[in-house]
Amino acid sequence: MPNLPDCDDLFQRFFAPWYSEVDLASRGFEATRPDLLCYGDHIGRPAAELSRLHPDAQAGVIQHLSVAMTDAAIGDFGKLVGLEPPLSGRWIQAIDQYYDEQHIAELIAESDPTDDANSYLITCIELGTLIAKMLQAMVPDLEWWAESPYWESSLWHPATGHMIPPTHWAIKKFSGYGWDDGLAPKIFAAVQALREDTHDNEDKTG
Repeated sequence: MPNLPDCDDLFQRFFAPWYSEVDLASRGFEATRPDLLCYGDHIGRPAAELSRLHPDAQAGVIQHLSVAMTDAAIGDFGKLVGLEPPLSGRWIQAIDQYYDEQHIAELIAESDPTDDANSYLITCIELGTLIAKMLQAMVPDLEWWAESPYWESSLWHPATGHMIPPTHWAIKKFSGYGWDDGLAPKIFAAVQALREDTHDNEDKTG
């Protein structure tokens, strides 16, 4: 069976070259981000106030991710796993089943790290948009926190101060670190954590 590279190594190979020095310095992490981050000081604040980007730039990034890249992802992954829209939990399960070690190894092998539209980078971003769409369907108050580069954008939950970086979930899925973790269980675990923390916060302020 293939021995897949670690997620941080893949980030450095396929993503890191396309950051500006300013964007790299502002990240706070050398490579992939944790699945669920908490910024308690920002609870209650909308993502639009927290983003470093100008409001017009934020709108462009969110449009690109939530419409253009999501539509592309539904088309590409739909053909791959033989499913038709709309997106549902069946899609995530089918993608999990399709991307075994061999298929992930093939994706990595076919990707040119000197190309800013390489297959690995684009596939991770597209999968991230599907993860985000599923999460937003289950937790409607999740907002896009737009950042630069656009794939660094995350989902923000004002009620709990939690951030979810969906592209980084995808990088981990397509790596030796998390190829067999299962995206569907991760999605449901994140939703449960957000709901529980929301209730806890309501109890404290109620």
